[in-house]
Amino acid sequence: MRLTGASNVLLAPQRGNQFGTISIEVLTTTVTPNDLWQTFLQQIVDKWTGYRDSKGKLLNARPHWAKEWKGLSVRGQPINNYLKEAAYKGAIQEFIATLEGIARAQGTSVTEMRAVFGNPLLEQLIFTAN
Repeated sequence: MRLTGASNVLLAPQRGNQFGTISIEVLTTTVTPNDLWQTFLQQIVDKWTGYRDSKGKLLNARPHWAKEWKGLSVRGQPINNYLKEAAYKGAIQEFIATLEGIARAQGTSVTEMRAVFGNPLLEQLIFTAN
């Protein structure tokens, strides 16, 4: 478990969390059957994304980008949709605008940057319209 402070990084899981963020990595061994593991992960996601603040509002739960979350669902929708349409709504457009400014300042384009650094997940989450 790791406790971190708030962040101003546009796509950081900690962004906007003025009281800090708790990060917990759940692990298993390689002998755990995949179906059992996936069921367990989904149960944890369901529990953690159901937490509310003191006013009853659901917390804006976001996974660490480099951890295992592919194939999970959050609040009844595929996690990729949740990330794009809820967890990072607004932040993705800010990110694209900032990236365009960086590209311009460096004499390149976002299209060229995507050709070098892009991957299918980034394309779906960031650059594909809903």
